[in-house]
Parts: sequence; C-alpha cells; structure tokens
Amino acid sequence: MGYPKRFSKVTFVSFSLGCEVVRSCLEELHRLNATKNLIEEVYLMAGATEIAPKDYEIFSIINKKLVHIYTPLDWILKWNKFVESADPIGRKTLNKKLKRNIESLGIEVEQYDISEIADGHGKFRGKLDLIMRE
Repeated sequence: MGYPKRFSKVTFVSFSLGCEVVRSCLEELHRLNATKNLIEEVYLMAGATEIAPKDYEIFSIINKKLVHIYTPLDWILKWNKFVESADPIGRKTLNKKLKRNIESLGIEVEQYDISEIADGHGKFRGKLDLIMRE
C-alpha cells in the first residue's frame, strides 16, 4: 500500500459500534499490505464487535499496542449477545488465544476492566477523560 511518507502515525480510538469500524479498517489495511508505519495504537472501548482468534493477523499493522477496555456490567452488550447471537468483546477480556496470537506479532496488549469507573455502556462517555487517564 502506498501512502505519503509525510503522514504521522495515527491512533484509533473507538467505542461500541466504532470498534467494528476500526476492526473493518484494520482488516482492509491488512489486506492492502499496510506497514506498521501507519497505525501507532488502537483503543477498543465497550466493543460491540466479535474478533475470533484466527483473525489476529489484522492487528499486524499496529506499531505499538492494542488497548482493550471493557466491563462485564455492560447490559447493552449483554442484550446484543442475546438478540444477535453475537459475543461482543466489550464485556470480557479478549480470548486468551487471540491475545497470545496478537502478542506474538510483537504488539503489546493491555486490557482494563473499568467496572469501578463506568458500570455500563452509557457510562463510558461521561467518564472518558478518567478512563483514558487510567
């Protein structure tokens, strides 16, 4: 993938369905053979997306780290799981195999249960400054 060298590295910060958008972007950039010189970090908060262990290679274009922020108290995502039969990442830690696979690419993976700060899906927005400082 060719892109001007003058671009700075970018950080993706996503919340809820935005995590699906970021996952799709990573998937497409990986398909286009983007290098690690473009994406510095990725933050996934209250992720309303699924990521299977076999999909770990989409993270290979991240230069530094993946930060996964979740709370098991997210009832919106629990409802999503019930209605859509999907298992969104925003309610639990990443699958151990997925985490291990991503780390094998040389990418740092940080995971934070923020239940004490934001005890539900709608609480993230009002606590964003505090969440990002933690």
